[in-house]
Amino acid sequence: MAKTPKVSKNYKLDSWLRWWMEAVMGFFYHWIYRPLRPGKRFYCRNVFEGKNSLIFSDGGLICVCSDHLLETRGNINDSSISDIWHGQKYEDLRESFRRNRLPLHRCPFCFAMEKIPKSTPDPFKVAPFLWNIHLETTPICNLNCLACPRDVVIGHRGRTRLSRETVYRLLDEVIEHRTTKYFLFFGFGEPLLDNHTYEYVTYLKKGYPEITVSISTNGIALAHERNVEKLLDTPLDLLSFSIDGSNEKEYKRYQRGGDFNRAVAGMRQAVKRRNERGLQHPYIVWQYLLFRWNDSTDSIRRALDLARDSGVDLLHFLPVRRPITGISWRNVLRRESWGAIYKFGSLDHNYNPHDRAKIIRVSDEMKEIPLYF
Repeated sequence: MAKTPKVSKNYKLDSWLRWWMEAVMGFFYHWIYRPLRPGKRFYCRNVFEGKNSLIFSDGGLICVCSDHLLETRGNINDSSISDIWHGQKYEDLRESFRRNRLPLHRCPFCFAMEKIPKSTPDPFKVAPFLWNIHLETTPICNLNCLACPRDVVIGHRGRTRLSRETVYRLLDEVIEHRTTKYFLFFGFGEPLLDNHTYEYVTYLKKGYPEITVSISTNGIALAHERNVEKLLDTPLDLLSFSIDGSNEKEYKRYQRGGDFNRAVAGMRQAVKRRNERGLQHPYIVWQYLLFRWNDSTDSIRRALDLARDSGVDLLHFLPVRRPITGISWRNVLRRESWGAIYKFGSLDHNYNPHDRAKIIRVSDEMKEIPLYF
C-alpha cells in the first residue's frame, strides 16, 4: 500500500486555488454560458479523437497528458489499450459531452475542451484508436520542479516502472493498429533514467516507420556523451529539451535540483554529435516554459541567442498555467495563448503541438531576430 504523500505548501496552495477556479468556471459554463450560447456545445478532442492520453508507470491510463491525479480509465497491465478506449469509463465521459455537460471537475481549464457549434456534423464520432500516446515508463526524476509534486507522484505510484513485457505488448498494439500518429516518451519521470527507453524507440520505429516518436528530457542525462551516442543510434524523430530559463537563476526558480550549464551542455552535445555523424534525425527542440520570472525581453533575447549559438532546430516558448503563482499573465492572456516557435537552420519538421503557436523562421542573414512578445 502506498504511503501517504507529503505535499509541499506551494503545491497545496496551488491546488487549492486551482480547485476553486475550476469550480467557479464549471458553475459559469453550466449555468451562465450554456443558456446564453444555445448554439454552442462542449466538445473534447481527447475523449473522441484519442488525443493526449497518458499511460502512467503503474499502467494506469488517463485522458489528458497534464494531470497525475485524474481517475484512470483503465490499466494496461490487465487490459489492452483498445479495450480501455472503447470501454465504459471512456464512454461515460463521452455521454456527458453528448448531453452538453462537462464530466470532470478539471474540464473547464483543460486545453482539450472546446466550444463548438451545435450544427457541427457528426461531432461525436469516436476514433478507432488513440491518435497520440504519452508513455511514462518510470516516475523517477533527477529534478524537483516547482509545479511537479514529486512526493504525490511517488506516493501515488511508488517507484514502479512498467515492465518490459507490458511496454512491448503496448508497442505491438500500436504497431498493429497503425493509426497512432505520435508517440511521446514523457510523463512525471525523466525517460532517459529508464535504460530501456532506447530499445523501445528502435522497436517501435522498426515495426511502424510512419509514426513520429519523440522524447522529452531535461537534458541532464545527455551531458554524458555515451548517452548521446546511444540516443543517436536510435531512429528517434524528435528530441525535446525542457530548459526553462535563459540563465542559472531563472532556470533554478522552477527546475529545482537541476544544473543549467549541464542541461545546456547536453543540448549542445546532442546537436554537435548529430551533425558530426551526418544524421538527419532527431529534430532537436528547446522547449522553454514561460513564467513571470523568465518572460522579460532580456530573457527572451538571451534564449534566442543561446538557441542560435547551440544550433537547435527550434525554440518553442510555451506559456503555462501552473503554478498559479508563476503564471506569465501577459502571455497567458493573449489571444495567441501558446507563444511563439522560432525555427532555425535548414532542417524542418511539422512541429506545432497545439496548432496555435506563431511560427517565426530564423535565417542566417538575420542580424536581429524579431520578438513576438
